[in-house]
Amino acid sequence: MATSIEYLEWVKETLRDWSSVRVRRMFGEAMVYVDDRPIFLVCNNTVYIKMWEPLKAHLGTSPVGIPYPNARPHWILDLEDRQTVDPVVRWLVDNTPILIKKQKKA
Repeated sequence: MATSIEYLEWVKETLRDWSSVRVRRMFGEAMVYVDDRPIFLVCNNTVYIKMWEPLKAHLGTSPVGIPYPNARPHWILDLEDRQTVDPVVRWLVDNTPILIKKQKKA
């Protein structure tokens, strides 16, 4: 089951306090960008976060899932838990590089 447009709109609305939130659809699923940094993977109406060691203090007891076949385990983020979401998003924005588009060879 692909992620619904309604769920992605809810994710964006939940993150409205951050300066720039956008969603990029890929293969029926989505990547959520905050300040042009890819921070969340959304698959099957579930928000996944890569298991970064520094986030273990905030997400260590969170459920773990596999966002797509052959993927490594990711934490599942409850976006309604603002006490967890805010520091996690802050850390991700501060530590995730902005992706630079590669130029195509002529």
